[in-house]
Amino acid sequence: MRVQVFNLNHAYLSEHPVLSDISLDLVPGSLNFLIGPSGSGKSTLMRLLFGDEHIQTGQVLAGQWSLAHLHKRDLPYYRREVGFIYQDLRLLHNWTAEDNVMLPLEAIGHSRKQQKQRAHLLLHQVGLGHHLRTPVAQLSGGERQRVAIARSLVHNPKFILADEPTANLDPKLSDGVIELLNQQRQRGVTILISTHEHALIKLFNCNVFEMKTGKIAQRFSSLLGQKSPQNTAGFIKEASQ
Repeated sequence: MRVQVFNLNHAYLSEHPVLSDISLDLVPGSLNFLIGPSGSGKSTLMRLLFGDEHIQTGQVLAGQWSLAHLHKRDLPYYRREVGFIYQDLRLLHNWTAEDNVMLPLEAIGHSRKQQKQRAHLLLHQVGLGHHLRTPVAQLSGGERQRVAIARSLVHNPKFILADEPTANLDPKLSDGVIELLNQQRQRGVTILISTHEHALIKLFNCNVFEMKTGKIAQRFSSLLGQKSPQNTAGFIKEASQ
């Protein structure tokens, strides 16, 4: 899924803009990192791209969807094509890991057998095959994070948004989780990851957008740790080829 952002502005109070003139072009099969300090607008941008908040000014085109004109009744259909890993996870703690991961498939009408097969596959991939029927409340913070990641992948999304997906993981697991997301590129999935862990960028061929005070302050590509600065126009042109 190609995701294009045009001149996006957002404010919670008119005198305190959170996002200012954000423009991005994320092409299918690309891995993209959003970096910057707390309060720079990363999470707000992620929520807008998922449809959690209404677009005030500007436009977002995600595949066939125009998010600025997306009707509330169409939002669930858009989200069938998008996976989101929330910073606060939003898991059902009294449910098992298996049931949490199955939930998106239940919502779109998959059979119980299909739900279980897909959930088991993803939970094994994130190292939780031994916790299929463990209630989330009994899992560690890192294990809960991996349940959330499995849930975001279970419906084969075309666009994955991950807001600090490695926040509660040790470095070895962090690398593995990003690699798992990175593998989705083989299906042409577009991936946008918000992170404070800049070391992750050195491990992957990716595009990096640095945010400061609600603006894209810098854009560059990283080829396994080799930083290649780009101006805005040059970056978008190169990424689109």
